[in-house]
Amino acid sequence: MNLPISTIRSLIRTKHIFYVLLMMSAGCSQTTSLLGRTVSDAWDNSNDVFVSQADVDALPYASMYAKVGDGARAFVVLAFADKITHRTQNGLVSKTELSWLSADKKMLVTESGRLTRTHGLREGELLNVNTASKDPISDGLLLKTTPNHWTRYLDWQPGNHFAVRVDSTFENRGSTLISVNDKPVNTIHIVEHVRVKSLDLQYSNDFWLSPDSGDVLASRQHLAPGLPEIKMTILKPFG
Repeated sequence: MNLPISTIRSLIRTKHIFYVLLMMSAGCSQTTSLLGRTVSDAWDNSNDVFVSQADVDALPYASMYAKVGDGARAFVVLAFADKITHRTQNGLVSKTELSWLSADKKMLVTESGRLTRTHGLREGELLNVNTASKDPISDGLLLKTTPNHWTRYLDWQPGNHFAVRVDSTFENRGSTLISVNDKPVNTIHIVEHVRVKSLDLQYSNDFWLSPDSGDVLASRQHLAPGLPEIKMTILKPFG
């Protein structure tokens, strides 16, 4: 069942995300069953969700695992994809913004694997990522022509933090095997070294990229200083 974008957005704004999932699953018994189990697992925060690859493949939606801080791993489905345009130093750049929903009313928004916004996290929210240059993750970090440094500005809560400058450099750690649903997958491990000069803070993010496409297959990202890290593993990619 395809929901109008306006309907989905309205339900999200009123925090009726569970109903979005139910409506998305209408007419598909496998989807309804799987999401029902996911809702039950979300209520039991002591257990990580596991979804078999057969169930993942049977769903008509892109999906991934997401783990917020020390919480349980959740199964997250793609609710919608929006084409957006950014103005950069090199002109206008079009990207696809993906909004992922969990059964326990959390939303993660990504661009090319990078977290750019969140909704429903009790620990705090990433409100916006603003930049005048392309994110090297989306630009193709495996290409020799892609810069290995990047500057962006973050807005987040709590604390009323707005337009905080964040500088990053990227380090290629080479080939690494990761496990996706108990299956070994070859990746290129990229470490993003992050510096927030105004707060005298440093931390790192990890991205595991496909050696062929450069797409992000898994990541460990800090949303912002003081906010939890989020681990994501793609099960069924968008597109």
